[in-house]
Amino acid sequence: RKICLGECDGLPGGECAPGTFCNFTDGCGLEEQAGMCDPIPMSCSDVCEEVCACDGNTYCNACEAARRGLDFVSVGPC
Repeated sequence: RKICLGECDGLPGGECAPGTFCNFTDGCGLEEQAGMCDPIPMSCSDVCEEVCACDGNTYCNACEAARRGLDFVSVGPC
């Protein structure tokens, strides 16, 4: 597997270094889409504005998805 320290992409095997996740510009890395390896947040706001994450699950907010190493595809529940 490829470890990305800055940019990441949706190609199979592309992943970020431990403690970071691939934050795509739009979507979930489909069709070789690029993103940036961002740090996984340590804590998040209690404000709940649901997002649909790239794993198909709904999280309270984008930060909560990022804490699980996921980007989100849309605002609102899945």
